[in-house]
Amino acid sequence: MIATGFTRTCFTFSLVVLITACGPRSAEVSSEAPQPPTTEDFYGDYEIIFAGAGPATPGNEMIATWNEFGVSVEQMGNPILQIQMAVGANPGEMEIWNEDVDDPLCLAEGIYTYVDDGTTITFTLVSDGCENRRQSADGGRLVRLN
Repeated sequence: MIATGFTRTCFTFSLVVLITACGPRSAEVSSEAPQPPTTEDFYGDYEIIFAGAGPATPGNEMIATWNEFGVSVEQMGNPILQIQMAVGANPGEMEIWNEDVDDPLCLAEGIYTYVDDGTTITFTLVSDGCENRRQSADGGRLVRLN
């Protein structure tokens, strides 16, 4: 019998494992829901664009200033209208009413939903007995100037 020799070859591998330990991440989490906007959040200057109308020609815009006294509307620097607007009792609703008008239906508030995209506030009729206001406000937009 012939003996066959064999050589055993061994290899050594090194495995380096890096473990990074981090402490727990701390983030403040509020249990409160975001607060709905208040009327004061809308104070500022706007260009009024009625439903179906594009922007007015320069100098002929209707500019609304909304502050704690209501919404004053001017055209070509002349005051033409004073109305009241306030965030409604339901989220996403706005109440609009007039104080100095002969039509008692316009003294009561009209209710509109609104969408505020950060630049433009767009109104959609929910209910309003004041025909003139309904025609102006339903689909109307307020475009922020500041």
